Amino acid sequence: MDLVEELRTADNASACLELLSESRRVLGFGIVGFRDALYAPIISSLSDAERWASRFGWPEGFMGGWINDGHATHFPYLDHCRRHDAPWHWELFKLVQGHTTDGIAPAHLAAVQYMRQFELTDGITVTVRRPFRKLGCLSWINAHERRTVANSELQLMQRISSEFFEAIDHFGGWQSGAPLSLRGRECLQLASSGLSDKKIAELIGRSVDTVRFHMNGAIRQLDAVNRTHAVAIGISNGLIAPPAVNAPRRDSDTRSPPRRCTPPR
Repeated sequence: MDLVEELRTADNASACLELLSESRRVLGFGIVGFRDALYAPIISSLSDAERWASRFGWPEGFMGGWINDGHATHFPYLDHCRRHDAPWHWELFKLVQGHTTDGIAPAHLAAVQYMRQFELTDGITVTVRRPFRKLGCLSWINAHERRTVANSELQLMQRISSEFFEAIDHFGGWQSGAPLSLRGRECLQLASSGLSDKKIAELIGRSVDTVRFHMNGAIRQLDAVNRTHAVAIGISNGLIAPPAVNAPRRDSDTRSPPRRCTPPR
């Protein structure tokens, strides 16, 4: 199974998640996990999160404590992932061998000890730089025993990671199946022409606060980082049309041109 090609031709976010689950078998790892923002684990935000946790191979009962007790935000290798793009093989046992725990923050050590309770030993993490300076990562993790990873496997992991996040960005994130409201789509369409909230409010006959409410809702539903990102996702997914030639002009275009100064005679 060519996972890279399958991810490239996937037609929705759910299909991408299924392919990610399948990568465990293809690569020979017990567990796979991912974050669409480096310090914010996504799995608890997915619909049917428990089913996905099982599909990704996480031990029963692990994810509840990992998220609810805050261990997910204190995994000690996240700072390394933020600085390096290359696939990285990390090993937990090195952090719990006597003197090697010196200098490790208590919250980080607690996260490591929690993982070891479930016999998670080591893994490979690949960081992916995404649009708008977002960082995502995919991790393949071993349970119960360590294993050696060939360079060809590391290269495949990097390709899978890149294609996975490129596909997810194309589909507009995990909530891409939730349609925008008609008003939200209208506001996003007008924002694509560069109009301010005030100008949009004038055009649709609503208050500025109402426009902001719908814009923020669109940004949240599309898993975007700001309105520019939301517009880009909306256009790429056919939710809104590209700005028309005769669309309302940007606010800056409606200002009177500067007066020309007549040189003294």
